[in-house]
Amino acid sequence: TGVQTCALPIYNIRGADVHTRHLLTALRVGDERRICRALAIEVVFLASVGGRSHRRAERLAREVELQARRFGDPALVGVAMLAVGAVAMFQGRHPEAASAFSESESVLSQCVGMDWEQTTSRYFAATNLLYSGDLVGGTQMSARFAEDAERRNDLYARNLWRCHPAAFRLIAEDRPDEALRVVDSALEGWTANAFYISHYYESVARSIVLLYAGRDADVLRVLEAALAKMKKAMLDRVKASMGEVAWLPGFAAAR
Repeated sequence: TGVQTCALPIYNIRGADVHTRHLLTALRVGDERRICRALAIEVVFLASVGGRSHRRAERLAREVELQARRFGDPALVGVAMLAVGAVAMFQGRHPEAASAFSESESVLSQCVGMDWEQTTSRYFAATNLLYSGDLVGGTQMSARFAEDAERRNDLYARNLWRCHPAAFRLIAEDRPDEALRVVDSALEGWTANAFYISHYYESVARSIVLLYAGRDADVLRVLEAALAKMKKAMLDRVKASMGEVAWLPGFAAAR
C-alpha cells in the first residue's frame, strides 16, 4: 500500500496500475481492512473520471466511510474521508470538499506513517477553501502547512504548497513577481526528464500568475507545452485536470 499511496499523487497512471493490483490482491486474500482502503482509493479514481462515474463514486464513498468507521481505525477513516472529499471536489462542491479533507487531515494527524495521506488532505483542504472563495482561510492554512513542509524538507509537500496555494496567496497581495519566483522553485529536486502531476501543478500555478499579470501570450505558451506533455504521459485522461488546462487559455484569449 505504500507504493500505491506514493505513486497516486505523483503519476496517476502508474498509481492506477499499482492500485488495481493492490485491490485484486486484497479481494483474493479477503483482508477486509485492506479492501476498505483500496476501495477508498478506487473512489478517487472514479470521481476523477467524471460523467456517470460520479454516481458510482458517491455511492461507494458512503459505503467505504461506513465500513471504516465500523472498524474504528483512524487510518482507514482518514483515507475514507479523503475519498469523500475527492467526490465533492470533482463535482465542484468545494465547501463540502474542504470540510471532508479537513476532517481527513485531523484524523490522520493521530496516525503514524501516514505523512503522504495527511499532506494530500491538507493540500486539498486548503485549495478547496480557496476555490470556495475563502481566501483568508485558504491562505492562512496554506502558509502554516507550507512552513511545516519547508521545515521537514518534504519534497512532495514543498511542490504542492509552492504551486496553487502560493500563487493565490501572493496575487491576492498583488505580488505577482514574488509568486513567479516561488513557482519557479516548485520543481526543485524533481526530474526534468518526465512529466508528473507535480509538473502539471507547476504549469497551472504559473499560468494563474501570468494571467493575473496580464501576460496572456505567455499563458497560452505555458499551457500549450503542458498539454502536449500531459497527453504523452496520459495525464489527459483526468478530466478535471483537462478542464483546468482548458479554461485558463479561454480567459487569456477573451481579453
